[in-house]
Amino acid sequence: MKKEQKFTIRNRVFSILHAYNGLLWSVKKEHNFWIHIAATAIVVLLSVLLNVNTIEVIVLVFCVGFVWATELINTAIEHIMDFICPDEHPAVKKIKDISAATVLIAATTTAIIGGIIFIPKII
Repeated sequence: MKKEQKFTIRNRVFSILHAYNGLLWSVKKEHNFWIHIAATAIVVLLSVLLNVNTIEVIVLVFCVGFVWATELINTAIEHIMDFICPDEHPAVKKIKDISAATVLIAATTTAIIGGIIFIPKII
C-alpha cells in the first residue's frame, strides 16, 4: 500500500497530469469514446445553431460530463476485470455487463434531455 503523501501543489499537478493521461489514453484506445466525442460535437453544434440559453447549456454540459464519466468508470472496471481474470468467466461477464449498463443509462438519459431541449427549437 502506498504511504500517505503530504499535500503539495506539485503533487496536485502530477495528480491532474495522471488523470489527463487516463483520459487521453481512453480517447485514443477506446472506440466508444469516439462515439461520445462525435455526440459531444453534435451537442455543441446544435447548441450554437439553435441558440440555447444558459440554463440549457449548463444541463447539456452536465449531461455530456455524466456520459463521459460513466464511460471512464466502465472502462476502468473492464480493465480491472480483464487483469483479475483474463479468461472468460460468467461472473466477469455479469460485472462488465452491469458496468456497461451504467453508460447506457447515462447516454439514454442524456439523449432524452437533449431531445427535450433541441426538438422544440428545431420544430
